[in-house]
This record gives sequence, C-alpha cells and structure tokens, in this order.
Amino acid sequence: MYWKLGVGVLVVLAATVAGWGYYQVHNYDGMRATYTIELAAPPAAVWEQLVDPEKRPVWVKGLIRIVPLSGQAGTTGSRSLLLMLSAGRRFDVEEQIIGIEPNIWLGLESNTLDALLTTTFTLEPVGPARTSTRLTFVQDTFHNTWYGKMFAPFLRISAENAARNDLAKLKTITEKSRST
Repeated sequence: MYWKLGVGVLVVLAATVAGWGYYQVHNYDGMRATYTIELAAPPAAVWEQLVDPEKRPVWVKGLIRIVPLSGQAGTTGSRSLLLMLSAGRRFDVEEQIIGIEPNIWLGLESNTLDALLTTTFTLEPVGPARTSTRLTFVQDTFHNTWYGKMFAPFLRISAENAARNDLAKLKTITEKSRST
C-alpha cells in the first residue's frame, strides 16, 4: 500500500518537473544579469581595465587571452577571439564591440555555441570630486539550446555570481594601482 503512495508522489514530482521544463523552454525570452559596484578610481582608470586586452584577463575568471581578429582594437565593429577555460575545458568565444563611448559606455556582443550574449559596462563618475566610478554591468543572454533555456534561472544566478566576483577583483586591482 505504501509503495503505491510512493509511486504516486514520484509521478506527481516528475509531472511537475516536466511541466516546469516545458514552461521554461516555451516561454523563454532570455535572461539578464545585472551588477553595480563603486570603485575608488576615476572612470578613465576603470575604462583602461575594461578595454585593454592585456588587462582584462587579469580580472575576468577563465579568460586566458584576447586575440584581435579584425578592425582596430577598441573601436566599434572590431572583433576579437576570447580564449577561455572553464571546468578544465578550453573554448573560444567570438566578441565584437557593438558600441563605445570612452570612459562612459562599452557594449559587447559575444557568440558561443550555446548562447548569444550582449554585455554593457556603464561608467558614472561619483563622489564629491567625481573621482570615483559607479560601474554597472548588464549581460543579456539568449540561450539557443533547450537545456540552456530550461536551466536559465540557475544560469542567471551563476552569471550574477561570476560578475560579482570578477568586478570585485577589478575593484581590488584598480584601487590598488591607484594607491601605488
């Protein structure tokens, strides 16, 4: 008798998970990860860390190297190949600058096998002498696989945590270079 109850519970649980998965896949419109941080450095110092292909790999976890592909580096339309490492697996991500306003705004579009990402960095001078920077990171991701769509809520949390950790490292590096 108890085994019937157990089977019933499993059937209800499986139906719930399947229904949630179906909903996620068929009602998916992308995901957004957002994070804002204040740095005790002027926008120009933060900007240099964002656009310098030698400096970005220092604070972005998993980014090994940036290889220019076309266009003048640091200009709208220029393309680069990001050599990445995650969970012991190396993969490449093609990135293009879609918009740039030095010391104010940077827009990037990246293509992976599983997703299209649009990332923006907005820099705003803050503080009494406007010598600090409020940096806002926004990443819109559209997964083009069913598993990416199904697990998007969990992937969003992971993306926000990664952004938080990367930007904390950026803050440390930028503020340390300002104090020396």
